[in-house]
Amino acid sequence: MPIGIVIAVAVVLIVVAAVISHFLTVSNLKNNAESKIGNAEARAREIIDDAVKTAEAKKKESLLEIKEESIKNKNELEKETKERRSELQRYEKRVLSKEENVEKKADALEKKEADVKLSVLNGEWKIKEVNGEAIPSGMEKQPFIAFDVKKKTIHGNAGCNLINGGFETSTSNAKSISFPGVASTMMACPDMETEGTVLKAINEVKSFDVLSGGGIGLYDANGALVIVLEK
Repeated sequence: MPIGIVIAVAVVLIVVAAVISHFLTVSNLKNNAESKIGNAEARAREIIDDAVKTAEAKKKESLLEIKEESIKNKNELEKETKERRSELQRYEKRVLSKEENVEKKADALEKKEADVKLSVLNGEWKIKEVNGEAIPSGMEKQPFIAFDVKKKTIHGNAGCNLINGGFETSTSNAKSISFPGVASTMMACPDMETEGTVLKAINEVKSFDVLSGGGIGLYDANGALVIVLEK
């Protein structure tokens, strides 16, 4: 074989080998690059997944903290509300207690005032006038009324027969007085007219007052003077 052909064949083989070597090198580089890219993508996905998981965990943690804070604030508010409600109830009880004490004191003062005013009635009183007319003098049995304020009873004489009974008062009016259950004996006398007038007037009495002359006036429901009493 001529040397020229040998040389040509050798050159061709060298070129082919170089091409094949280049191709293999490029292929290996490409495969390595693709492998690295794949690894990088996988790593990137892992990083993203971890970041998402971390974000979700932090979100849950934040929500839990917010919920716990909300529950804490709610409990504190409920506690404060209960304390204020209890304090308000205690205050209301104190106010009610004071009101009751004031009412009791007022009732006691009214009763005391009424007792003081009633006390002027105590003892025996002559019936001097009935419905504006003087009781005749010189009667065998002069009409009178005797009060026992402590026992709230009366006794006396209507001009002929004895009278006995009790009297009633009102806490709303210190000068209120009435004689709902007065009884009398049943003796007959020559002059029963005066006694009838006295008994009728006693049944009409609804209040009393001290007269300017020092006696006691007994008044009917219309405020008219029906009986004048004097010591």
